[in-house]
Amino acid sequence: MAMNLTKLANAEYTLHDIMEALDADGATVGTGPSGYYTAKGNPPGRWIGSGAELLGGSVGRTASSKTVRSLINDSRDPSTGRFLGDVKLTKGDDGEPPVAGWDYTTRQPKSVSILWAFGDAETRRGIDECLQKATDMTIAYLEDEYASTRAGQGGVASVACDGVAGFVFDHFDTRDGDPQPHKHITISNRVRRSSDGVWTALDGRKLYSSMVEISEIHENLLQDLLTQRFGWTWTTKVNEQGTKSVINEVDGVPAELIEAFSGRHSEIAKQVEQRVQQEEAQTGRPVSFQRRAQIDLEVWQATRKAKPEIQPSLAEKQRHWWKKLGQTAPDIDIRHVWDTVNSRKTSMLHIDSTCQEDISRLRSTRSPT
Repeated sequence: MAMNLTKLANAEYTLHDIMEALDADGATVGTGPSGYYTAKGNPPGRWIGSGAELLGGSVGRTASSKTVRSLINDSRDPSTGRFLGDVKLTKGDDGEPPVAGWDYTTRQPKSVSILWAFGDAETRRGIDECLQKATDMTIAYLEDEYASTRAGQGGVASVACDGVAGFVFDHFDTRDGDPQPHKHITISNRVRRSSDGVWTALDGRKLYSSMVEISEIHENLLQDLLTQRFGWTWTTKVNEQGTKSVINEVDGVPAELIEAFSGRHSEIAKQVEQRVQQEEAQTGRPVSFQRRAQIDLEVWQATRKAKPEIQPSLAEKQRHWWKKLGQTAPDIDIRHVWDTVNSRKTSMLHIDSTCQEDISRLRSTRSPT
């Protein structure tokens, strides 16, 4: 899937290696990492979700670590310190710690990450803008279709809430150091119930059930935005892990280059296949597509390597990628890759209101054949 969903006890994973928000809360960050190109650490989080306005936030504005911890870790309104909801929600379920939030981790085809890593500043900025827009549109869809809370005896009813609130964090590579711009969408577990204005918990059941659709929505939105922006065409590959899903890679990016920068993917695929074979041998029946996807997520979580204490700057990461390119794929010329990708662009016609008037006029005056 193009997204993974993880239940959070706190927001420390995304906070331990970020640069503090510029000017604390409120600084506006442009799309993409250009402002942090030479600085160490990942960029600070930015507010997301229509519920941000209820908590003193504003979509797209940076948030300090204090603000993030207040909302996610402590379930408090960062602007007032007020606890959001019933203190009973802090006890958790069945001895487990309470759910502080939810992390949606985005992914995209490796070919996109490679073009981002080895593209010029304008191309990288364009890809960043598409990544951000796809994320914003996916969050909006999640709010409209799946964000809800519970009501009634035992929380049997799923009812509307006033949007979600949280933060999005930009990361630039995998745990193995390969290029992979991606986002951690950290959503607070607290929402305001629309019917009575009470702050309560998100309905996690619906979040889990929505994952396949949300992932596909994000993937399709990103591909459409990139096609519209760059005119790239796509080639479809069957997922090597044996699921029903397919992977669309940018046409013209060679498989050798994708493989060279997919170290973590290869590691996960190998372990997934081993576990599938073991389970099939034990049960005597084939592993279902759903079970394989679950195994994939389990392996993904179990194989995450420790992150460096301080993240290198994006400039340092790029130097590492160029060095690795020369070591693992010395016969590949990036300029030739770009020539191939650009030669296979789709021919797209964008029609504005003026063009529509001209086309209508031409059609009305055209002689019948």
